[in-house]
Amino acid sequence: MLRVLALMLVLFASTTALSTVYKSVGPDGKVTYSDRPPVQDSTPTKQVDGVSGRQRRDEDDPVKAAGIVTGHELAMDAVLQFCRREVPATNDAISRAHQQWMERHSALIAKAKEIQQDNLDTRERQALAGILRQASASLVNGLRRAPADERNKTCSGASTKIGAYDVNLMANATLVNTLMNYRKKPRPQ
Repeated sequence: MLRVLALMLVLFASTTALSTVYKSVGPDGKVTYSDRPPVQDSTPTKQVDGVSGRQRRDEDDPVKAAGIVTGHELAMDAVLQFCRREVPATNDAISRAHQQWMERHSALIAKAKEIQQDNLDTRERQALAGILRQASASLVNGLRRAPADERNKTCSGASTKIGAYDVNLMANATLVNTLMNYRKKPRPQ
């Protein structure tokens, strides 16, 4: 149970990070916005848990990786619903982008559900779902509190953002490999 609570806290932190927007200016003066802090020039290279060349991350653990997928799915749904209500003019573009995201990630979503079903009991799955829903609600509340021009800007750019690398989980090879190479645990007879 402690392992699941720790997992939930990690997932809550990673999902609530979706509501933070980082602005960075490149050497060419190009301004970019992201939900991740700017990339540093160096990455850790020590060996941890047999993973050579980098430190072990949440994407290496099937249950945590499944939570990442579920958290992103709920965040996508929350942004879609928010923008439909707040900036209806963006509905068509966001709906198309959301549908494409769901189609592109359908195998990961199915695998995430399988992993959670296999590794978490009903109470743990319900608790995890509650935490992830709360994180999505926090994302929406942050958007609601933003000035009207920021809400418009967010919703107008959401269709592009949904297709961007940082929310395209298929671009995360470690996450994809962890999920797709997962094999269901044999049940005792």
